[in-house]
Amino acid sequence: MIEQMFLESRIEIKDLVVSGIHGSTEREPHDKQRFRVSMKIDVDAGQAALTDSIKHAFDYKIAASIAKDVIGRESHVLLEKIVARIITRIC
Repeated sequence: MIEQMFLESRIEIKDLVVSGIHGSTEREPHDKQRFRVSMKIDVDAGQAALTDSIKHAFDYKIAASIAKDVIGRESHVLLEKIVARIITRIC
């Protein structure tokens, strides 16, 4: 019986649209803008494949929710900062 297994898998979230207030120009910090986000997340799906249990699966809805929260509730000057905040919270 196999007890452990490494199975690399990629989760993709494409074209998630979220409104937020970000930017560096005079107008950007005052007006909501639409941001389109796509993510590729590499995960180990081995345990989920072995157990066939949702509790061992990566929940892509949490990743999408984190992106929505960072973009919709925080305010940053640079896109790089937004990306770093999303990555930090997912990982």
